[in-house]
Amino acid sequence: MKLKFLKHRWQRRLARALTGTLAAVLVLGFFINLYWSPILAKTVKKMVLNSTDSLYSINFTDAELHVLQGKIMLFNVSLQPDMQVYATKQKLNLAPNNLYRLHIKRIVLNHIHPFKLYFGKRLDIGEVILSRPEIAATYRLNHTKDTAAKDSRTLYQRIAKTLHSIHIGYIGLNDVQFKYTDYSAAKPATSQFKEMNLNATDLLIDSASQTDKSRFLYCKDITAELNNLSGKTLNGLYSYKMKLLKLSTRTSQLNVTGINLKPIEPDDFFRISKRDRFTVSIDSVQLNNFDFLSYHKYRTLNATSMSI
Repeated sequence: MKLKFLKHRWQRRLARALTGTLAAVLVLGFFINLYWSPILAKTVKKMVLNSTDSLYSINFTDAELHVLQGKIMLFNVSLQPDMQVYATKQKLNLAPNNLYRLHIKRIVLNHIHPFKLYFGKRLDIGEVILSRPEIAATYRLNHTKDTAAKDSRTLYQRIAKTLHSIHIGYIGLNDVQFKYTDYSAAKPATSQFKEMNLNATDLLIDSASQTDKSRFLYCKDITAELNNLSGKTLNGLYSYKMKLLKLSTRTSQLNVTGINLKPIEPDDFFRISKRDRFTVSIDSVQLNNFDFLSYHKYRTLNATSMSI
């Protein structure tokens, strides 16, 4: 039995119209991609410089905008501090205690609205997924309390000329490779975490959220999970292991399970220290109203209560 598809003239005209429309949309999407990618790259780079007071710069080898899919892809993304700017801030007593370096093979931004970005200067993204990010962080005690910076503007005020608002529904970082070096002691201590997950929900930077105290780093909630954490104390007297460490900024709770603290051999221990030597094993610890910012900036532990 032969198919009688496109037998009538109106069917052929409709088919040609549909084919032409589809081809036009595909060609338009291709050229929009070529046109928007440089705009996207320029906007992101300028936003990072403005928001960090020129301390950090971001680069990537390629950017793709897929209009029909509502997707942006960035490849080989690197975030680096400018050490000359950092040194200048140190002299002015304005340098942060923490520095970061970041490399990501691929970032996928889904459910984007490019026309909001172009016509309204509003960056609106449904979700951002970062594939196998590598993060290197260093801690150096430059100051023990917040210093009065010359630029007292909020983050929104710094980026307002480039963007009127930024909204991201969900940010996911899975299988994070995290290296942390602490220079606060006489000898630097380095820890590496290979089983770390970070998730953030409802990031919003605009004129209203800049003063919203319920948000942490402009997000409704940030959760961090570290599995099978191990390392040594700064004085080298103890080694520690933790099965799971979980932090939620929305609940301000820090939960740790499977804690074990083990000292080095007695002869080596008392050659270095005359204090008591002990071993600790704890099933779980919960800190309520844990002040993450104080610990992050100054390594001071503040909470309203602790359950062991």
